[in-house]
Amino acid sequence: MVGMHFQPIERPAQAFQQPVTPAHLQEISRRVFGRDVVEAVELGLGMYNTTYKVTIEGRDRPVVMRFAPEPARQARSERELMRNEYATAPYLAPIAPLMPRIIAADWSHELIGRDYLVQTLLDGVPAPRRPARLPPPHLDELLQEDGGGHQKGPRRARPGIRPGGGARVPDVERGRGRRPARAGGGRGRRRPARRRPA
Repeated sequence: MVGMHFQPIERPAQAFQQPVTPAHLQEISRRVFGRDVVEAVELGLGMYNTTYKVTIEGRDRPVVMRFAPEPARQARSERELMRNEYATAPYLAPIAPLMPRIIAADWSHELIGRDYLVQTLLDGVPAPRRPARLPPPHLDELLQEDGGGHQKGPRRARPGIRPGGGARVPDVERGRGRRPARAGGGRGRRRPARRRPA
C-alpha cells in the first residue's frame, strides 16, 4: 500500500454516500487482479453508489470500482439494486459495446460489508458533464424536467446505433437543432381504440 494515491470526496458523516478505505480497495484489487492499487480517485457524478477510478499496477487502463450503500442505509425499494443491475446485463447484450464490461462482482461481504462491482472504464466524457456544453436552446430541446426541477433525461433526441457500432450523436448535440421527423408526423404513439363488449 506504500505509495498509493487516494483521493476521496469529503462528505459529512451523515451523508448517504460513504467512502471506502484504501485498505478495502487494495484487498479487492489483490483478489481480482493479484496486483496493488497505484491510485484511486473517487468520482462524484452519481447519487447512489460510491465510485472510484482505480489504477492498478501492471494494467494499461484504469478500472472502475463501484460500491453499493451498506444494506442498512438502503431503502426497501433499493434493496440489492446493484445485484439487479448485474442480473440485467445479459439482456443488454445488443448494446454491450456501448457499456462498461463487468470484470468482477461480489455480494459475499467478505472483504467489505457492501456489494461491489469492478468494471472497465469507458472512454469519453461522463454524461452528466456533456449537456453543460450544449447551448441553452438546444439543452432545453434535449432534456425535460419532471416539474420539480429534476432532470428525467432525453425527450426527443435519442442516440442511435450506427451499423459499424458505437453511438450516434443526436443532431441537437451537434448544434443543428433539428430532429428527424417521426413516421406518420404525429407527436408520439396513439393508443389503440378500445373495443366495447357487445
